[in-house]
Amino acid sequence: MTILPPSEAASFLGISVRSLYSLCRKGKIAYVTVTAHKRLFLQSDLEAYLRTRRVPVVDNSPVQSVPFPRKGGDTAENLDKGKIRKEIASWR
Repeated sequence: MTILPPSEAASFLGISVRSLYSLCRKGKIAYVTVTAHKRLFLQSDLEAYLRTRRVPVVDNSPVQSVPFPRKGGDTAENLDKGKIRKEIASWR
């Protein structure tokens, strides 16, 4: 059983000590309270936290690309300006 102080625990996780304490407050990482303000961390608890954060491998098979529609909707050549003017005039 390996016991780590906050600085080593944060280094083990690759985060700052401040972030480590934030995760403790949120109940995401277990710790041992030695005194009112001193915390120690079990390496096994840190490893368990890392396992919960693991992202599974995604299937990397090629995906058929789908063309996205052009930004802005229809193009000007597809619009009948006369119909649009009549539609807008009917709103008044």
